[in-house]
Amino acid sequence: MANSNNQLGNWALWLGALIALVAVFVPGLPYTGVLLLVLGAVGGYMAVPDKEAHQFVVFALGLWIGVATLSALSELSPQLDVVKAVGDNLVSLVSAGALAVALKALARVSGLMK
Repeated sequence: MANSNNQLGNWALWLGALIALVAVFVPGLPYTGVLLLVLGAVGGYMAVPDKEAHQFVVFALGLWIGVATLSALSELSPQLDVVKAVGDNLVSLVSAGALAVALKALARVSGLMK
């Protein structure tokens, strides 16, 4: 059962990454933000094991800082706008996953989950 949850979570994260990329080139794609948030939360909860939670949260922070840096650099080079847009979508996906990982860790620490 745990393996199938892990696999479903992996698929959710990969599907979210694909949507994050496609949404940049298909303007007006409906419910993009909601899809990214739901897929990120499902992926973070199901695909990230407890022993890798720290690494996933650090990855989310690094991605966020990197995309923020691209935002500053895109003022200098308009060609970075596409990369920044993909990065913004990936930040939405991964931050929802990081929130799910953090809430799962809180539930375990507080004794609500085993």
